[in-house]
Amino acid sequence: MFHVPVVDISPYAEGADPDQQAAVAPAIDAACREVGFIQVTGHGVPDEVVVGLGAAMDSLFDLDLATKKSWTRPAGENRGYTAPTSGPPARFSTGGTSAAAGSRSPGR
Repeated sequence: MFHVPVVDISPYAEGADPDQQAAVAPAIDAACREVGFIQVTGHGVPDEVVVGLGAAMDSLFDLDLATKKSWTRPAGENRGYTAPTSGPPARFSTGGTSAAAGSRSPGR
């Protein structure tokens, strides 16, 4: 089963002591290297903003394919719409990725 690691960054958001802050970086590094995805908590973003972002993403992916494709951007730009692929996940130094096949695919 696919597991997305959860990393609490509140030591940075709340100005904790350096030892607590130092523990965050290895957790993020491990998540990125081992899984490629991360769920960040303790960021201080209000819940209503997070819920609004989720609703906006759902609205985008609920659109018909032709409309979504009209927002496709050139490779290397981390904006717009990128259709899922059926191959292995792409890795870009710019941080952009494509959806992985199988159980890791977002299904939309």
